[in-house]
Parts: sequence; C-alpha cells; structure tokens
Amino acid sequence: MAKKKNQGKQKLSELPVAGLRDLSQSTCLALIVLAGVVSYGFTLSVPFYLDDFPSIRENPAIRDLTDIDAVLGFAPARALGYLTFALNYAMHGYSPAGYHIFNILIHSLAGIAMYFLLHLLIRARRFTAALPERAVAWLPLFVALLFILHPLQTQAVTYSVQRLAIMSAMLYLGSLLFYVAARTGDRRGAILQCYLSALVCASAAMLVKQNAVTIPAAVLLVEVTLLGLQGRRMAKVVGGLVAMGLMAIGIIYFLVTPDFFQSLSEATAETDLVSRWQYLAIQMQVLWLYIVKFLLPVNLHLEYDIPVTSFASPVVWVFATGHLLLIGFGCSQIRKRPLLAFGILFYYLTHSVESSIIPIRDFAFEHRTYLPNFGLCLMYYGQRTTQVPPSLPRRRCQHIDRRREPQRFTVERLSSRYSDTMPPPAYRTTGSIQSECGHVSRLPVGV
Repeated sequence: MAKKKNQGKQKLSELPVAGLRDLSQSTCLALIVLAGVVSYGFTLSVPFYLDDFPSIRENPAIRDLTDIDAVLGFAPARALGYLTFALNYAMHGYSPAGYHIFNILIHSLAGIAMYFLLHLLIRARRFTAALPERAVAWLPLFVALLFILHPLQTQAVTYSVQRLAIMSAMLYLGSLLFYVAARTGDRRGAILQCYLSALVCASAAMLVKQNAVTIPAAVLLVEVTLLGLQGRRMAKVVGGLVAMGLMAIGIIYFLVTPDFFQSLSEATAETDLVSRWQYLAIQMQVLWLYIVKFLLPVNLHLEYDIPVTSFASPVVWVFATGHLLLIGFGCSQIRKRPLLAFGILFYYLTHSVESSIIPIRDFAFEHRTYLPNFGLCLMYYGQRTTQVPPSLPRRRCQHIDRRREPQRFTVERLSSRYSDTMPPPAYRTTGSIQSECGHVSRLPVGV
C-alpha cells in the first residue's frame, strides 16, 4: 500500500501542470499579453456611450494638450486619467479604436503587475516551505490569466471612460508589487528604489481614481496575511499608520480649513437621493451580485435595476450576515491559507470606497469590481493550494541545542524539514542551513 501511495504522488508531480516549471518568465508574460489582445481585439469598433460623452466626446478640456491647466483642472481628483484622454485626442481625435487600444494595453499591464506580485509573494519564506514546486510555478500565471480573461472584466475594458478604473487598478497593483519587492529584497540601493517606486505608483493611482486611498490598508493587509507581520512589529506599523492619519486630519482641520469635515461630507456624497445607511444597505445585495456574476458570468448587463432598501428589511440583514461570516472566515484562514484569506479581505477592502457609506447615483456597475476581482481570483485558487503549517521551520529549529545534540544538525536531518525548497544535502553546508534557522554553526557536513 505504501508503494502505491508513493507511486500516486510521483504521478501527481508528472501532471501536465508541472510542465509549467519549464516556462520562462518571458513566455508567461507573452501569454498574458496575448490573452488580453486576443480577447479584446474585436472591441476596437465599440462606440462611445454614457459617460464617454461628457468626459471625452463633448469635453473641450482634452482638445488642447498644450493647455495643461485646462486638462488637469477639468477633474483635479482624476487629473492623470484625463491627461491620457488628451493624449489620445492629440494622436487620433475621437476615433474610438485608439482609446480601446490604450485600455487593452493598460489591462494587459495590470495582468503583468499581478503576475510579478504573486511571483514575489509565494517565494517569500512563509510559502517556500509549504507550497509544492508546481504551485509556485503555475499560480501567478493562472491567476493573471483568469483576471485578464474573465468576462466580468469586459465592461471596464471596453467602456472607454472606465480607463480610470483599470488604470487606477494597474497603478494600485504596481504599488503593491514594488512594496513587496522592497520588503523581500536584499540590496539596500534596490530596496530604496522600490520603496520610492511604490510611493510614486500610489500617488499616481490616487490622481486617477479615489478608491486608491485604500493602498496603505492594502499594504498592511499584505504584511499581516502574506508576509507574516505580527506581534510588536505589527503594533508599531498599525500605530504609525493611525498616528499619521490623525496628524494629517489635524493639520488639514486646523491649518487649511475649519470647515474640513463639512467639505469632506459634501465630497463623499455624489447624491442625496439616498442616505448613507440606505446606500450601505443596498450594497449588501450588490456585493453578493458581484460575487455571483464572478462565479457564474451569465446575463451580464450594462446597468442593473437595484431597488432602494434599508436595514429595516430582514433580507438586508441576511446579506450582511453572509458578508460578516465570509470576512470572519477569511480572518480565521490567515495562518492556514494566507492566499485565500488575502483574497477575501482584499475583495472587501477594495470595495470599501464605492460600496460602503459614500452614496453614488448608480447603485451597481460591473467596472467597479474590476480590481476587487483580483481578490476573487485568489479566493478561487487560494483555497486549492497547500495549507501553510502554523509552525514554520524557523520555529522548529529554535529549540534544538547544538551543543547537547550536534547530530541533529546534520544535513540529512535538517534537509528533511526543507524537502520542497532545499537542494540535495551534498550541495549545502550545515552552517548555511542552521543560519537560516537562527543558529550559527561551523560543523562540517559529515558530523
């Protein structure tokens, strides 16, 4: 029976998925770009519609690229996005094809940023001791392809003005990518460059669409769920973020305008047709609608007829309870299945601006779930990955006394703890393995 089980395991490692180990990064990137071009290449003739007219077709501010003040002043909070519309107009006027080509390019770049982000994350110390080699190989590519090809992304890519949504998402993912690269890097100069690049991407994303304000919270979410931030270090980071936020509010309130909170209230309410709590109650149903459409992408619509409701309805409480249970389940999986936990919490975090207490005239649009779909993609694949053990190799090695039990530091015994990630024992020294576990030893390999 044991032989049959071993044979079964060997066959599992020989599945076609394992062949992805041989794919180079350039091949994976080419597949991502090809997927974006092939799936959306036929949409170049889609005409302008809805908000495309006031923002592009009938917008005089984008017609003169030399008048930067007019371009940037049309919508200061989204200045960078409208600057790209002005570039499009300068190159080809109102031809829809050019706007769609630019959107497809941004969509492909978002998939590439997602690929590299996952590529770095699953090679962090928390995962290398648990994930099988085949999962490390296929997970970034499959998640990126699912994000690129999913039908629920169609509206965001083909709706010209919603370049704001996909461009903000691309910069959002780029900011997380550079931050993780800095956190997992080992060269001081490169680390500093990555931190600065992350800051630039985050600032640019906030000049495209306002939901990018959640980037600091997303960074904290990456730290807690995927990079293993905990204990005193987490308390310091959270305390620092809270202190910086309170200081910023205080400075704005006392030095800029005494009517700051009134101005903030007006800026965070697009409509007064529904109250903030009514809008939140409506979004309890809308968030489930997005999830259902992701799992079963049929009968997709440009607009949805969502009835006005409130928390007085028992159905709203059923929807809200379901969300709380899903969020609680995500928190409970942080140690066992961190990718699944990150996907769940990322989905709700990135919806927290447009699906919370900031009333918007249109209750539901598919392009609003463009970036949150990254979290759903991770939920889909994250629950299929190997569980991460709560006690990692670093903790197991700390209790070994190298003076009393030197034989336990032999390469044969230690390499069994790192079977998925270490080379054969003959190519490593005992000292190098022990230094990774928090010890220093000069014992030769044969001890």
